[in-house]
Amino acid sequence: MILMLCLVLSGAFCFAHSEEGKLGKGDEITIDSIRVYQLKTDCDTDETIASQSDLDSFEYAVKKSISIIPFENIVIDTNDKMTLRVTDSFEITGTFQIDAGAEFTVIKQECQD
Repeated sequence: MILMLCLVLSGAFCFAHSEEGKLGKGDEITIDSIRVYQLKTDCDTDETIASQSDLDSFEYAVKKSISIIPFENIVIDTNDKMTLRVTDSFEITGTFQIDAGAEFTVIKQECQD
């Protein structure tokens, strides 16, 4: 496994004076921890989400397909962030609500066992 760490300091103040609380040229940064996560995979599963409780208890893993086919209104609340990953297909049929300020992302992902 190769781990590449990119530290990005955005803005024009990367080389501002250290007295101002900004990093100056030649200053150092000490990193005391790095977390590495591996995606869970369940790539042979066709998942169906039919209710809010199905969504709330969803096991986040790369799935073969995900279908949101609600028999009731399903809502992703303000400030919630949800990312679903599929290898093949994703479908929404029915009432599905994403509140303002919420984030909902679907990513087509290769399955890596």
